[in-house]
Amino acid sequence: PGENISRAGERASVRRAAFHFFDSGTKRRMKKVRRAGAAPTMQSLPGNWYAVKLGNEVDDAVVGVRDTWVTPAAGKIHAVHGGSKSVAVGASCVVDVHKDGTTILTDKITIETGDKDSLDAATQPSLVSSPVSFAAGAFLEFENDSVPSSGCAGLTVNLLITWD
Repeated sequence: PGENISRAGERASVRRAAFHFFDSGTKRRMKKVRRAGAAPTMQSLPGNWYAVKLGNEVDDAVVGVRDTWVTPAAGKIHAVHGGSKSVAVGASCVVDVHKDGTTILTDKITIETGDKDSLDAATQPSLVSSPVSFAAGAFLEFENDSVPSSGCAGLTVNLLITWD
């Protein structure tokens, strides 16, 4: 087929050769590295967090739709989280996520006054269904429903997604 990545008998540093000893996606040590087996499918891989920026790192957050994304393939959203570079001052920053014009959140992403993220908010963001499925070409909108008098610069929404 093609040239082997490693050469028999050659010594290599662990950092350079570590990929050779593990089956991708399983984290089990392989005994026969010449016969790794089939690569894992997308369904077998764990989800990935995707970050969507809703502003730059300097300016305070503003109300309105701040970003849109057309999904490249079908998949599922399992969780959401929000964070910013600067703390919310004076009020909470509330963010909603829409799929094809309809919210996917029962409880919106809230960054409370004095915080930089939604991790310890009194009300955690929750999805209308778990997970939220979407088709290839779904239109996701990220909208700031309310923002503090200052703060929440560098606002980011993170989505935990698996692909079908």
